[in-house]
Amino acid sequence: MPFTMQASSVGGSCFCKMSYFSFFRGSESIINCHCKACRGVSGATFSTWVSVNRTRVLHLPTDHLNAIRFKESLVRYSCAMCSSHIYTIDQKHPETIGFPLGAITSGLDDAAVQAHYCVDEKAPWHTISDNIPQVTSCADFDPLPFATSSSN
Repeated sequence: MPFTMQASSVGGSCFCKMSYFSFFRGSESIINCHCKACRGVSGATFSTWVSVNRTRVLHLPTDHLNAIRFKESLVRYSCAMCSSHIYTIDQKHPETIGFPLGAITSGLDDAAVQAHYCVDEKAPWHTISDNIPQVTSCADFDPLPFATSSSN
């Protein structure tokens, strides 16, 4: 199925291009999550998330996905063909869809991280060396407020 981007939208896909997503620009917040779960499933020092209000999502894949519940309220959706992470839904914040920044392929060239989350769980060998705000505990997790935008 061909994928056509709209003028003010952001798009992304899995590695094999079987699954894709898009959302309207202007509603995203971007964080680095240092929690043990994000580090464990990504194999990286932290995961960078683009959180989007569900009402701004244009296309969210539902076919050819594997769903894995890796925390009580978190469901991670990955491509059934290449296993790339596509999006995550947290039942505690059902209005939010979390996309991994690395899966975004267009429309977000000026992405800037707005906060570090769960820094009390960060890898002990990693030093956060920027001046971006930090949220210490995952228990204090509250999504960043979405930017408001009237343009589509």
